[in-house]
Amino acid sequence: MGAALTVFSENGNRTAIGKCLRSKPTAFVGLILYSLYLWHWPLLVFAKRCNVFGLTTQDKIAVVGVSFLAAVLSWRFVEMPFCRRGTIKRQILFTAMAIVMTCAVALGLFGYSSHGWPSRALVPQGQQIQILVF
Repeated sequence: MGAALTVFSENGNRTAIGKCLRSKPTAFVGLILYSLYLWHWPLLVFAKRCNVFGLTTQDKIAVVGVSFLAAVLSWRFVEMPFCRRGTIKRQILFTAMAIVMTCAVALGLFGYSSHGWPSRALVPQGQQIQILVF
């Protein structure tokens, strides 16, 4: 509702809000916003899982920067080719995505079959965690 009121408040007049919404940086962020939405959360979760002691402010800023970069790249090389028919053959893109997904699944299965990645263990080696089964 707030976004709708902001847009409708322009009403043909050149207000500061209207100028901000028409600016090129704001328009560009609007173009990549969906990609940014898709990238930020997995990267943030991955960063938190890799850093046991919590993320510092600098870490969070770095994750936002990497998310922004990933969003720009996926907008440019994934979204835009789909918008412009004939720019890239969809078969090539789907084949590349199938290869990436196969590698990701293989890597996950490898990690699972080797009882997880040793570097992510919170308990020093030699100590065991007792699991209570109810």
